[in-house]
Amino acid sequence: MKRHRALKRHVADEKLIAHLDSLFPYAGAKREVADVVWQRFGNTPNYVEPFCGTAAVLLARPHTPNFETLNDKDGMVTNLWRSLRYDPAAVAYHSEPPH
Repeated sequence: MKRHRALKRHVADEKLIAHLDSLFPYAGAKREVADVVWQRFGNTPNYVEPFCGTAAVLLARPHTPNFETLNDKDGMVTNLWRSLRYDPAAVAYHSEPPH
């Protein structure tokens, strides 16, 4: 349990989140064009990503979010993002390699 609490604090660290551009490499990632996308979109009140993958565009958003929706055909990808939303500490705990 002690390890779980430490990971929870680590995941909640704002510095970690502020520098996150993607969680994992992914074919078709839009990380390279994310800045251009936000320059063209501007500060939109709603953002819907039909093919989220690593969510690189969303993570590069320069504005305070209002309402965002992530979708992907790959259920494992959407399940990862859903799990991170509801229990990031548990995802971090189960993602750690055994010691």
